[in-house]
Amino acid sequence: MDITILACGKIKKGSISELLNHYSKQLHWNVVTKEIIVSQNDSVSKKREESKRLIEALSDQAYVIALDETGKDFTSREIAGVFDKQQQLSTKHIQIIIGGADGLTKEILDRASIKLRFGKQTWPHKLVRLMLIEQLYRAQSILDNHPYHRD
Repeated sequence: MDITILACGKIKKGSISELLNHYSKQLHWNVVTKEIIVSQNDSVSKKREESKRLIEALSDQAYVIALDETGKDFTSREIAGVFDKQQQLSTKHIQIIIGGADGLTKEILDRASIKLRFGKQTWPHKLVRLMLIEQLYRAQSILDNHPYHRD
């Protein structure tokens, strides 16, 4: 199964980058991150450009998950269940969208099969990307009956 993370913003070298690499190396799923970098200064133009570039990157054949503050809270086991179901359905490609600071447009949210959030708090995009990679590793561990996850 191929997983593409479409993430607005760039992660620079440093501790978060090192942790992203740490979890990424442990995944046996093929996970690739495509960074959407937009240079507009005003938030309306930036959101519009990010949305345009995200929509261009979406595949009609992919199962799409959008990370959004209005999404549903999932337990780690529920997230693992989503990936298990997609594996059983022989889904070849999953795309996970992390929007910019101003969120995702309705058009992108409507394209998503699932809207997911990491709680009610507001998180910096760097941490969201790290939490996502860790949750992918955790989901894989749950499905492989590896002892990493403890309920």
